[in-house]
Amino acid sequence: MVAVAIEYFGPAKTYTNGVAHERVELTEPATLNTLIQHVGRSYSSEFAQYIVSSCGVVVNEDYVETERIGIEFFGKNIALQSGDVVGIIPPVSSG
Repeated sequence: MVAVAIEYFGPAKTYTNGVAHERVELTEPATLNTLIQHVGRSYSSEFAQYIVSSCGVVVNEDYVETERIGIEFFGKNIALQSGDVVGIIPPVSSG
């Protein structure tokens, strides 16, 4: 098992009922995709789609670039290791 932490920022917490961070265990091989699939099962498929279509994602404080053409492709090439911290960062706007 691969144990990773997830941090939810700003409006992303509305999908998690206020949960700001949690630790999850993923089966190997763990990827960003398997983590997002886990989030979709734990909270809602709408939340997973919101992450894919709108949110920035960081792994260990580094922004990641990945395919955004659908949940099934998002983050498949980004491996996760035990101890990694993944941040879900919604878009920011001001006016």
